[in-house]
Amino acid sequence: MFKRIVILSLLACTMAGCIKEDQSDCEPKLRFQFSYTYNNQRQDQLAVQVQDIRIYLFDQTTNKLANIIRVDQADIVLGWIEPDIPAGVYTAVAWAGSGTDLLQGGYVAAEMSNAGTHTYIPQARVGVTTLDNFRMMLGSEPLPNGSIGQVTPQTAQFDHLFFAMASGIEVAMGTSRTVDFDFLKNTSTLKVHITGLEYLPPFTPGTGAAPLNVFAVGKNERYGWNNAICGNARQMRYEPPYKTLTATAMDVDIKVQRLDIAYLASNPVLLFLQSPATGQDMILPLDVIGTIRQARNAQGNLLWQTQEEIDCEDEFPIEISILHDLRIKVTVNGFEIADTTPDIGRN
Repeated sequence: MFKRIVILSLLACTMAGCIKEDQSDCEPKLRFQFSYTYNNQRQDQLAVQVQDIRIYLFDQTTNKLANIIRVDQADIVLGWIEPDIPAGVYTAVAWAGSGTDLLQGGYVAAEMSNAGTHTYIPQARVGVTTLDNFRMMLGSEPLPNGSIGQVTPQTAQFDHLFFAMASGIEVAMGTSRTVDFDFLKNTSTLKVHITGLEYLPPFTPGTGAAPLNVFAVGKNERYGWNNAICGNARQMRYEPPYKTLTATAMDVDIKVQRLDIAYLASNPVLLFLQSPATGQDMILPLDVIGTIRQARNAQGNLLWQTQEEIDCEDEFPIEISILHDLRIKVTVNGFEIADTTPDIGRN
């Protein structure tokens, strides 16, 4: 989903010291205004959820990175900045993080070094990086050959990621305008709750070992300038440790990158449940998008059908119930998913 950006051109230059009728030689005044309303409360949550914003400003004449503008926490709370930008026409690509430093919170602003491959330079270079080869990506480490997935997050508890952009920003003498950035959240959490562990081979809670391996794999670890998932994205394996574990149940919170309906139709994010002893799939891997789009509320209405509905949701509750006869039941938001493989692996 592309963000709708509104650019308001004002009729008069209001800068102090420039009050004459001919405004043509007044210094340009540009304001970047920030919000985050694409959430399930439909209220501005910017100051609550975002702590760092970086604006990558591209000159539309050269298509090259002209400047990187960092917005500090005080200005995020204020909700706007007025940067000093030379005359020109620009595209502004804004990325934000839930932590105090986006690039220390698990992400890499990168420049693709070879079209059609995975190789990249782990920095965005002013005067060199172009709009087309610029990427924002989740920092990663390679997995051993033969693993499910190609890479895993370099930072286990990576920050939430937010995106906004504006194009055609004209900066000229004697003009004043405001550019609105309403951010979109690119991360969400699969709240996986598993019950019926007492029916599995015995294990000892508190030893650090888990009775099941629970993880998700998705080819969605990098984004282009327009927030489209890059076609060269690698298969990221999201495998956090369990959050809670008892003799009968466990909880795993799996934070994943953007669940893009159109892209993931052919590149699904899959949720795995495996035996740690054998590596055997206990059920067929669940297509996350396909699974959560079947969920309904108490009135029987489908909950998350559109891209906006999914983007605005922070958490998706998925419950996997192992029954006494080792059949399995999957529910999302309390709604049972009918087409799930019913039999748990027994070997």
